[in-house]
Amino acid sequence: SEELMKLYKTHKTNPLSSCFPILAQAPIFFALFTVLNGIGKNPPQARGTFTPELAQQAAEAKFLGAPISETFLGSGNLTTQIVTVFLIALMSLTTFTTQRQLMVKGMPKMDTSNNMMLQHFMSFIKLHQLFRLFLAIIFILLLNLLHLWR
Repeated sequence: SEELMKLYKTHKTNPLSSCFPILAQAPIFFALFTVLNGIGKNPPQARGTFTPELAQQAAEAKFLGAPISETFLGSGNLTTQIVTVFLIALMSLTTFTTQRQLMVKGMPKMDTSNNMMLQHFMSFIKLHQLFRLFLAIIFILLLNLLHLWR
């Protein structure tokens, strides 16, 4: 324990510093969950700054052809189930890739000129980063569109 504290002091790090990002994001995620959970109710419930009319319009909205107010198990709509499975697979892939990136970052340096697999993987990582940036931009544009829609 003393050695660990000494390590923190020598590298000037805070053991709780990894908690700060999640603490900053938690209120936003709770608010987002509350709004989306209200949209999924039947009839849709207005939460926060949503009016009942906006909640009804949001409940009727579709994402990739699937109504966003439906659930995977409670829906007889095959499109909703396919979109849900696709998004879960996409989330799993990005989580796996992120973990893989962290592992590669922590590994010692090696000669990449002869290692074709590593070169392909590094190009995949760059492509993945661009894809995540693209998703973030789409998410921001959708949020702005919701504000304009109002």
